[in-house]
Amino acid sequence: MVLWKMRLLSVLVACATPGCWVGYLHPGFMVPSEARERVEEAAIRYNGALRFGNMPMAMQWVKPELQRPLLDLFGDGSKQPIRFTDVDIQSISLGPERDEARVLLLIRLYRLPSLTERTITDEQIWRYDPARLNWVVEPNLEQYASIGVEPARGPGPAIQPGPVPAAPRR
Repeated sequence: MVLWKMRLLSVLVACATPGCWVGYLHPGFMVPSEARERVEEAAIRYNGALRFGNMPMAMQWVKPELQRPLLDLFGDGSKQPIRFTDVDIQSISLGPERDEARVLLLIRLYRLPSLTERTITDEQIWRYDPARLNWVVEPNLEQYASIGVEPARGPGPAIQPGPVPAAPRR
């Protein structure tokens, strides 16, 4: 009888601890709708963090090797940072093991110093990382790199110092 109560207590403690639910250990054990909800929540939070310039928050969903290039495009240290004005999830497709997802987004954005808004479609690839117990995105940085880049301008024609010519008479 005591052994039964000990086992029940250990199961209750394990279930109450964050990260110990079966669905958090590996998404393959989840029902498809639950996996989809978790990917959608991660995508909303990640893209929302990008939209509002909260780079430290956004980095928790980015593969470590892609964090520096992402900061170069979206961070405040960028010469021409990209800013989102709206992000709308169009669809989410889960892989057969439910540990990979493709998230199709419709994004409205602009790239400083221009304020011309553009609309693009972005397909993000998300993978579940069991070591981090989190979904991780592999952003398509090449797609963003060329958006609204202002061409480099040379020094222009040299202005010769000297007298200003008189205005023609009318």
